[in-house]
Amino acid sequence: MRIDKYLSDAGYGSRTTIKKLIKERKVVVNDEIVKKPEFQVKTTDEIYVNEIKVKYYENLYLLMNKPAGVVSATTDNSYQTVIDLVKDYPTKNLFPVGRLDIDTVGLLILTTDGDFSHRLTNPKSAIYKTYYAVFTGEYNEEIIKIFHDGIILDGEKTKPAYFEYLGNNSCNISICEGKFHQIKRMLKAVKLEVIYLKRIKYGSLLLDETLKEGEYRMLTNLEIKQIFE
Repeated sequence: MRIDKYLSDAGYGSRTTIKKLIKERKVVVNDEIVKKPEFQVKTTDEIYVNEIKVKYYENLYLLMNKPAGVVSATTDNSYQTVIDLVKDYPTKNLFPVGRLDIDTVGLLILTTDGDFSHRLTNPKSAIYKTYYAVFTGEYNEEIIKIFHDGIILDGEKTKPAYFEYLGNNSCNISICEGKFHQIKRMLKAVKLEVIYLKRIKYGSLLLDETLKEGEYRMLTNLEIKQIFE
C-alpha cells in the first residue's frame, strides 16, 4: 500500500497533508526516511510520524459509555458528537451503530466495519437491547403483559418486549427494534414517564462499568466474534 494512503487511512489527514509531512521528512519506515508519497509499505512495517509510532487498524470496534448531552452522530452543527469524544484512535470512517437519544446514556458501539454494524442493526438479526429506566407514574403488573404483547407505535405493533420491574419506580426493558424514542413512547403508552434512561446491554455485549461516562475501550476479539455468531 502507498504510504500516503496508509497514513490517511490511519487518521493522519488527507493525502495532501501526508505529502507535506513527507516533504518535511517527518515520516520514517523501518528507520528509512520516506521521500515519496508512493513509497510502498506493509502493515508489519514499523512506521513513525513525528517520531511517534503509527498504529494501524484495519477496522475499529469501540465500546463507549455515552454521556448525556452528546449526540450519536458523526457531525453536528449544534452539539458535541460521540466521535468528538474519541481522542486516541483514528476517527476517519468511524460511526455510531444506531443511536441513543441526546439525554440517554450508556452502551454505544462505534465502528468502521459496515458488516458488523449491519449485523447489529438488521431487523432480521432480532438482537435485543436492554435499558435501565427510572420513571414517574404508577406501576402495575399488567404492564409486563402489555409490553410482551406489543404496543401500537407509528401504526404498527411493536415486537415482544420484556419489562422487569426492579422496585422504586425503576425497571429493565429489553427490545429488539429501534423505533424513534421507542422506550419513552412505550412507557408513555402505559402512563409512565421516563426521567432517566441508560442502555446496559446490546446483544451479548454488556456495558463496561469500569468506563466513566464519555470513556471507551476497544472490543475484545471474543466480543466481536460473539456478535457474528
